[in-house]
Formats: sequence, C-alpha cells, structure tokens
Amino acid sequence: MAPRITAPTLVLDYDDEQFYAGQPSELYRLLRAPRDYVRLTAAEGAQLHCSPMAPQRHCQVVFDWLQEVLGRPGR
Repeated sequence: MAPRITAPTLVLDYDDEQFYAGQPSELYRLLRAPRDYVRLTAAEGAQLHCSPMAPQRHCQVVFDWLQEVLGRPGR
C-alpha cells in the first residue's frame, strides 16, 4: 500500500520505540510520494512511542513540517 500513497508524508521514528520498531524506516523506504523522515531521540527527551515525555518537541517537528509543506495561511 505504501507505494500508492501520493500525499506528502512525514514519517516519525523514535529511539526505544516499543510497538513498531523498524517499521518507520521501512515505510519511508517504500514511499514514492514526497517524504521526510525524522528520528526523535533520547538526547532530546523525545524517545518512546509518540515521545510522551517531550510532547512539545514532537509537536514542534510536526507543525514545522506542516507549515513547510502546506505553507502559511493566506499565501
């Protein structure tokens, strides 16, 4: 299914991912659409699935990516 995705895609991966280890990099490899890969690390305090100890870092990455891909409102 991944090669059929056509929308720009942000793939997040985490140090110490406890549920889907290895799957984010595999998805990134299979995607043919414009894509970005970001690994959130223990050094940032953003490890583990969905970075529960660093939601601000997680949101910063996601919203910065959205702003870059979608542009600013009113453009």
